[in-house]
Amino acid sequence: MAAAVVAGPALASIGKEYVQSAALQHVATAAKPNKLALLALKTLNAPIEPFNAYEGKLPNLPVPALAETAERYLISIKALCKNEAEFANASEKVHEFFSSDVAAKLQDVLLQRAQASKNWLADWSVEILRTFRLCSALDTNVFAHTGG
Repeated sequence: MAAAVVAGPALASIGKEYVQSAALQHVATAAKPNKLALLALKTLNAPIEPFNAYEGKLPNLPVPALAETAERYLISIKALCKNEAEFANASEKVHEFFSSDVAAKLQDVLLQRAQASKNWLADWSVEILRTFRLCSALDTNVFAHTGG
């Protein structure tokens, strides 16, 4: 019973008053403890794990195949095209680019980067967030996106 009273200062602010009053009521009356109060004490006093605690257990980020990337790109731009003719023109250019030597060289760079890093995209996305200026502080908060 004393543990509930001692644990009171370590509780988070949300629901703190309820948990403390329930624990004090339990101590004062020696009644059966409130299950919600005990659950809140257990949950709020649990150790907090770092944001990336399980990052080492995750598999490496895969590099999608060129054909898959081309198809996903076409799906994403279809709604942006004004008519079927514009989409057909865009589709032709996408297939032309993805079958070129430039696309193959870029894919090789990504594959090499994926072998050297657990997440081949993370450094680039953080760099873009740091250098690209947007009008909202929420959009440019690097630490909100990376957990760092």
